[in-house]
Parts: sequence; structure tokens; C-alpha cells
Amino acid sequence: MMEGRSVEVVPVSQLLTRSFYIPAYQRGYRWTQDQVEDLLNDIHDFFPREVPGSEDKTWYCLQPLVVRPVDSSEIVIKDMTSNKIEYELIDGQQRATTIYLIAHYINEMFRGKIKEPELSLRYETRFSSTDFLKNLSVGTDENVAIDSSNINFYYISKAYQTIHSWVTRLNAEGRFKQDRFIDVFLNHLKVIWYQSDEADSIAIFTRINIGKIPLTNAELIKALFLKDSNFSGIKDANDIHLKQLEIANDWDRMESALQSPEFWYFLNKSEYQPETRIDLLFRLIIGRPDAKSGYSVFRIYNQNFRTDSLKDIELKWEEVKRCFRTLEEWYNDREHYHKIGFLIEAGENLDDLVRASREKKKSAFLNYLDDKIRAKLPDQLDQLEYKDQKVKLVLLLHNILSMLNNKEEGSKFPFDRYKLNGGWDVEHIHSVKDSAPDNEKARRVWLAESSECIVDNELKEEIKQSLQKKELEETIFKDLFSRIIDHLSGTGDQSDKNELSNLALLDATTNRSYKNAVFPVKRKVIIEREKAGAFVPICTKNVFMKLYSKNVSGISFWSPEDRENYFSDMVKVLAPFLSLNRESDTHE
Repeated sequence: MMEGRSVEVVPVSQLLTRSFYIPAYQRGYRWTQDQVEDLLNDIHDFFPREVPGSEDKTWYCLQPLVVRPVDSSEIVIKDMTSNKIEYELIDGQQRATTIYLIAHYINEMFRGKIKEPELSLRYETRFSSTDFLKNLSVGTDENVAIDSSNINFYYISKAYQTIHSWVTRLNAEGRFKQDRFIDVFLNHLKVIWYQSDEADSIAIFTRINIGKIPLTNAELIKALFLKDSNFSGIKDANDIHLKQLEIANDWDRMESALQSPEFWYFLNKSEYQPETRIDLLFRLIIGRPDAKSGYSVFRIYNQNFRTDSLKDIELKWEEVKRCFRTLEEWYNDREHYHKIGFLIEAGENLDDLVRASREKKKSAFLNYLDDKIRAKLPDQLDQLEYKDQKVKLVLLLHNILSMLNNKEEGSKFPFDRYKLNGGWDVEHIHSVKDSAPDNEKARRVWLAESSECIVDNELKEEIKQSLQKKELEETIFKDLFSRIIDHLSGTGDQSDKNELSNLALLDATTNRSYKNAVFPVKRKVIIEREKAGAFVPICTKNVFMKLYSKNVSGISFWSPEDRENYFSDMVKVLAPFLSLNRESDTHE
């Protein structure tokens, strides 16, 4: 049978009326002065604002309290003096105790005969702690007696003194507004109440505290969907269970799919790492929440979840599934996959793409994607050079579209391998003369590697003799370097060294491994890297395998003809997106 879970947002005014049992496995109170003052400052500095379109106001959210109702049969821990439901406080004791201390201070210092409720805290082993809390007070000397008889009393009394010192200081500065502080504390300071009916409270505590099942936005939203009150119109308990099981199974399938690196990194930049990946769906549904709030997604979702109607719950769940289906359909469709994947990497916002897909028919949405891609590219490729910011995007799109255009090939561009590869460089295919090694050791390595590719015996012999000398003179090396570059390019002309026809996309690791090596050495390194499992983009591989070249006899050369053929392929592949018309969204 599925364990019951529910979640709600509770203002402190309601929390103060509840009773809690603190089990023995909980450590004692340990909040420091800084932690207590941080909470006081947050309350003091919070200004509730009207929520547009509702009668509500904004509120300040505390971390969740995780509780379990104490069963009446558990006589050993049943509160025999009260008819209140008692909750075992599994996680959040530090926050609950601090809330008690603030409420107690308000009653002592600001209230007359009419007091605010003070939440009931009862301890399994630290029996005297309950009375100690009730008897805390500020002395006639305007100080709290710090009790060092045990560690718990010490921290509790220090925290109470911190509250009094903080209020006294702000009063002296004329900054403390008593009524406003109390109003925010009681009505606009709220906690996320996470209730579980699981019998083993220690198991819940352990899971939360070792981080295996953190109470993330997603976990709290899941509890919103699964809570029993959603299904109050269903009389049969088995039918309720089936409904909950259906949602839980859908949830698990979506969460599992989003764990796939291929799926996830097609949709997201590598730096976007939410607490749980299913958070992405809820973020897309509600829009972009306030990133400063740890539970901002849950708060907004909870705000729109005020319903007891099973039909409304089913509609909200269908909205989640529909959002996921959109992403899944994009992933499974090769055209959507490659174009959207490129746009995400080029800086387009996923939220905007999802919104556009909802508003447009499929053909219009594909036209919309094409317009977005055109906006990322230059008008012409022949004006693009090495340091231009758009070079990397052009090279990336050439790789992506080359895979998309191969109708015989079912494989996709691996965005996960591209994004997790430690960075990418735009690299010269054929070395340039102004990139010579700058120390003798590197120069000797460069000459030795290059010598293996030289077919000119006279030049090869000069390299050999230079390497045999104790010192390699800089002038001699520069002469050899220049001649080798010319020899392996078939021309001495370096005027086109920074043009697109001499540039390729390489992962930073491969690029660093051969730096300014000559073409055949680079080719050898790339072959070895790919054999070892490294990802080499398809167009980069085609370049170094000379698959764009009509004449493959000169395997050690990257000639002007090779460049021309490579550039021609780039123009052909990218032609549909090289438009001078920069008006976006021209298609409906």
C-alpha cells in the first residue's frame, strides 16, 4: 500500500497552535547567534506585497517541517493531557524551537493578558526542556540568565538572549516596528508542512539527512498531487490507491527519462543543474520563478493548486504530462532535435521555445525555428574569420546539420558529449606561421613530429641535422618552421590562414594535446583520440580524413583545393539559413 504524504503551506499563526513530540534520535537545539539573527533580520526586512489577480499577499518561506502524526495506540508517547493531534517532528526541530522562542518573547515583552499561542514541544528524553522553555524570561537587569547546566539549555538561553539583544539594538536605533514585525512573523512567515504517514520515522529522518530523498521543489509538488484530500470524492480506498499509483508511475517514468544524458543535455546547458531534473517541467509550466528563493517553484505551484476537485487535479496533472510529451516528441523527431538542440546551445531560452510551440502549428513552429537559426548566423560565410564570435556557432551548426541531412543515418548529434567535453576551441586545420613554439624543448618535439610527414628528402635531412645539435638556434628553427608549413600546404600563401576554410571545431583536450602541430600530426592525434573513445565532431573528422577532398593522394597536406571543397560543403549545408532577410517570425 502506498504510504500517505501531504504538503501544505502553514503560517506561523497556525503552526503555534500545534503540538510536537521530539524523539530521542533528534539532537538538541544548536542554533547560533548568527542563525537566530539571520531569521530575525529576514522577518524584519520582509515587506508583503499584493499578488496580482488575487486577494493574497506575498510571504516569506522557511524550510520544510517534516512530521508524522503520532498514532493514538502509541501510548508511550501519547499526550494524555490534551486532545490535540500530536506530531512527531522528524526534521525541522531547530526552526520550530526558534519560532517558539520568538513567540514566547513577543508574549513576554509585547503582550498583556491576551497572549499568542505557543507551540507545544514535548521531548522523549530531555523531559525538563519543556519547562525550561516555558520559564524563559528577561531579567530585571535586561539580560537572560544563560544556563550552562547542560548543552541544550545553554544554546536555548543564548538564543533567547540574542532575540532580546537584537530587539533592544533596533529599538535604540529607532528601526524596530513592533506591530509590523509581529504581523509579518504571524501571518507572512510560513513553513512548508510536509506530512508523512510512514510508520518508520527513523527511516524518514535518515533519508532526509543523508540526502537520498531531499525535500526539493519536485518532492513537495509530488506530495501536492498525491495527498489523499485530492481524492475525497472517491469512496473506495482501492480506487484512491490506483489513482495515486497512476500519478506516481507517470512521475517515475518522466523522471527516469530526464535522467538520460542524451535527453537532458539536448534541452539544457551543462551549467543548469536543478535539485532534481523533473523540476524543469514545473519551471516551464509556471514560467521563470524568483531564483533567489529555494522553494520558489513550489511556492508558485502551490499558489495555483487550491482545489479539492478531482477533475482539476487531473487537468493539472495532464498539463505536466503534456509539457513532458512536447519535450519527448522534440527528442524523438530528428529535425526538432537538431534545430532545437543548436538553438539552446546558441543561447535561446527553452521557456520561449516551449511557449512558441504551444502557440503555433507544427509547420509554423519549424519555420519559427529556422528563423531563429538564421538570426544566429552571419549573412555571408566568406567574410567570417578566426576571431569572429560567430565562427564557433557556424562550425557547430555545420556539424549538426550534416548529421540531420544524412537521411540514411539514424544517429543524432550527441549534445551530451559535446557539452560535457570540457570546452571547445576553434582550431586552425593547417598550422599558421605565427604560431611557432616558443621554447627549445617544444621546438624539438615539433620538428621531430613534423619530420615523419616530410617527403622532401633534402628538407628531412636538414631537420635531422638540426635536431642533432646541442643547441637549436632560433633563427634556424624559424626558417625550418616556415618551410615545413609551406611544404605541407602546397603553397607559401598564408593570406587565407584565418578564413573559415582553415578552421574546425575541436574539444579543448585534443587541441591542447597537439597545439600547433602540422596537419598530418593533428590527423594522427585525432585518429588516436577517437579510437580511445573521444568525441570528434563529424565535420572535423571529415576534414582530417580528407572526405571533402576529391584528390586524397596527398594525405599529409591540407591544400588550397582541400579548403575550397570544405568551404563549398559548408556553404551548401548552411545555405537555407544564410539569408539577408533578418526579419524574425515572418512565418505564421
